[in-house]
Amino acid sequence: ADLIYVNRCEAGCSITPGADDAVNHVSSIPSNASTLSGFSHGDAVFAAMVGCVRKAWAPYDVEVTTTDPGAQPRREIMVAGSPQQVGMPDGVLGVAPMSTEPRDNAIVFAFADEIGPDPDALCWIAAQEAAHLYALDHAYHCEDLMSYLTDCGVKSFTDEEVACGEYEPRTCQSGAATQNSAALLSVAPGLGDRILLDDFER
Repeated sequence: ADLIYVNRCEAGCSITPGADDAVNHVSSIPSNASTLSGFSHGDAVFAAMVGCVRKAWAPYDVEVTTTDPGAQPRREIMVAGSPQQVGMPDGVLGVAPMSTEPRDNAIVFAFADEIGPDPDALCWIAAQEAAHLYALDHAYHCEDLMSYLTDCGVKSFTDEEVACGEYEPRTCQSGAATQNSAALLSVAPGLGDRILLDDFER
């Protein structure tokens, strides 16, 4: 199974600019050496957010962990700090290196200070940024985790062909007219073989 590491940057996270390499804390997002401050919304919010991320990714062949995997390659979500700390403007809630091919061992960001203490919002942004590392584009479909649209209930990776786009439809970055988030993730990382998901799964 692929590894998704949710990192709360408890003691802060130092990030070096360069070619993406999560093991060595190198990211193509910042242009200068950066330090992300730790997750500031408490243990209960963090735990609820992680539970939601696990549920979102449960159908797929990934393991979501909050334990530092050390030298093991992973897709890492830093859920911490603010966009300004990596040289991005106010209002940016999350960011990932975009590609039309899946990439491993890269870092994405969900800026917890900017998002606020809402476990669902933190989860949906974190899950979306991680999915960009599987080459998923933004979806113009409110219920999809890849959508910027809000106020449509619980989000998931939906099994529907929908237009790509942020606040209006557009052609997908792959050149396709539509995207099916669930179908794409069933190829990479692939479907998992879980029977059930509980609070004890790691």
